[in-house]
Amino acid sequence: TVEDLKFCREGLRITIRRSKTDQDGEGAEIAVPFVANTSLCAVRAVRQWLEAAGITTGPAFRTFSLQRELSDRALDGQDVANLVQKLAHNARLDGDFAAHSLRAGFVTVAAQAKVSLDAIARTTRHKSLSVLMGYVRPAQAFDDVALTSMIA
Repeated sequence: TVEDLKFCREGLRITIRRSKTDQDGEGAEIAVPFVANTSLCAVRAVRQWLEAAGITTGPAFRTFSLQRELSDRALDGQDVANLVQKLAHNARLDGDFAAHSLRAGFVTVAAQAKVSLDAIARTTRHKSLSVLMGYVRPAQAFDDVALTSMIA
């Protein structure tokens, strides 16, 4: 919700009140920093969306009615899955894509960029490094392969 978003000098702090892995509702805070490339900056995109949509309270991301009017109903997991599938189809990507593809893709790209496992886990809120490594290993399959260092 908008109430869970706190814009600050460094970027955006998002409070996650409850999640699949936090059924007790202990909550977590995620920091989203500003990035130099404004076209890739999630903080600026969220602020621009809220301003353009005139959203000041309640769900930050909402569905549209069949008449293409912004509703008061929050997006849910199925809405996100449908959007991801539509965009993948429009991009002519092969494969089975869903909302989880966004998280998996982030982990893969972060691992390829040599981001530390700790930083990736803090961002994705993975509690198990073995689960996180399921994403990382494919991303780093050709990194530091013993044979490559032996061949000159």
